[in-house]
Amino acid sequence: MRIEVGGSLPTQDMARVLIVDDDEQDLLLQRHILQSAGHELYYAKNGAEAMRLFIQKNPEVVVTDLKMPGGDGIELIEALIGIFAHVQIIALTGTTTELLSTAKKMGARTTLMKPVSRQALLDAVAEASAAHNAS
Repeated sequence: MRIEVGGSLPTQDMARVLIVDDDEQDLLLQRHILQSAGHELYYAKNGAEAMRLFIQKNPEVVVTDLKMPGGDGIELIEALIGIFAHVQIIALTGTTTELLSTAKKMGARTTLMKPVSRQALLDAVAEASAAHNAS
């Protein structure tokens, strides 16, 4: 639940991004990618923690893993969309494309397979942030 602001020159507009992932390596990779682009980052290890942090920090974009203990990503997407219709969600998984399809049906803006590429994540966050700002 740390807050960090990247220090290198941003290549796009900065967004407030909540990263939700129980896997430390995946979280570090996502953090490195988004921090280098200058985004303001918040972290949660599960859906329940993410909901609390979302309410406190009101991020523009949520990047969530779909398979986590303590409230998985599908439940998180359903809860967030049900309460905060404006939320922009990027769903990630390293398991099956079926999970990504379910996430898309539940309201995720973008779905990506892990390991996620730097450019795919940066593009997804930029598009989600622009959609948030346009709403």
